[in-house]
Amino acid sequence: MGKQIIFPAMEKRPTHNRTLTRTDNAQKYGEARQPSDWEESREETLGAFLGEERRAEVFADMRPDPLSVGTFVTAWLKDQKPEEVSLQDTLIEHWADVVGKDNAAHCKLQLIEEDTAVLEVDNALFRYALNQNKALLEKRLSEFTAGAVKQIRFTLAGASWSRHSGKGQK
Repeated sequence: MGKQIIFPAMEKRPTHNRTLTRTDNAQKYGEARQPSDWEESREETLGAFLGEERRAEVFADMRPDPLSVGTFVTAWLKDQKPEEVSLQDTLIEHWADVVGKDNAAHCKLQLIEEDTAVLEVDNALFRYALNQNKALLEKRLSEFTAGAVKQIRFTLAGASWSRHSGKGQK
């Protein structure tokens, strides 16, 4: 048999949560509970270092009200949107204003790849007509997006993405 390893005795730690404020501790453990020596020492140190108005209770009271999970996730996703997605959402909202109502009825924005807008057109005739006015549409899109979109590529609705993307539509 091998030697038995004996570890030094670990210091005894309180089982309560050390990060609770005095008010939170009072709610959790009852009003009669007094702060431990450690809590008192922490509060005195915070008071001396940050000033009395910046003690743990003040910080706890300054916390914003808790949000529901749905509200938090929605707000977080809104903040985390990549720039292209935000630009794409803005373009979709104002699509009829940018390309005109008649054109918007027959084509829609599919996605933005770097500086190219990929537009899905519902039939070949309108694809031809839009291709004839491609320079004007590119100018309007460039002005609306402050130069973020410089080119347009057309695809037919229902066509395979891999078959038509990038072939002869630039």
